Amino acid sequence: MAAAQAAWLAISQPFDGRRGNDEHVAFRRYGHVVAALHFSRDAIHLQRVESLSPGAGGFLAFLRRIIALAAEHGLAIRGNARAFATPEAPQPDQARLVASYAGAGFVVGDGPLFPVAYTPDPGRAATRDPGEVADVGDKLPAHGRGAR
Repeated sequence: MAAAQAAWLAISQPFDGRRGNDEHVAFRRYGHVVAALHFSRDAIHLQRVESLSPGAGGFLAFLRRIIALAAEHGLAIRGNARAFATPEAPQPDQARLVASYAGAGFVVGDGPLFPVAYTPDPGRAATRDPGEVADVGDKLPAHGRGAR
């Protein structure tokens, strides 16, 4: 866990922009995405993920990097795929968000929370290309919203 968290801190930057009612959440920026992650002994927990540039491919790049990080450290990824309105995307698209996670190899449960889970294949962790995610388009999701 400590190594995975250290790796996340090394590839992301602090983000001090206030996001909605989440002033207590410590967001970090990775490319065009801000994310609040929690690291446990066996998983990376996606607390909240938001795109700062919806439609620019930042969410997919973030998923690719988190999947590679999880594979490298033998961790699962867990969260909830809940689309919500933000200033950058006032019209959330839940169906597209669920399709984005599913296309990236996550198992997605039913609503209203839409739990998501990803478990890297331990046999492929060492050889997996960080960009190896099912091609669901570089524009996914248009609203760029993630787990909470």
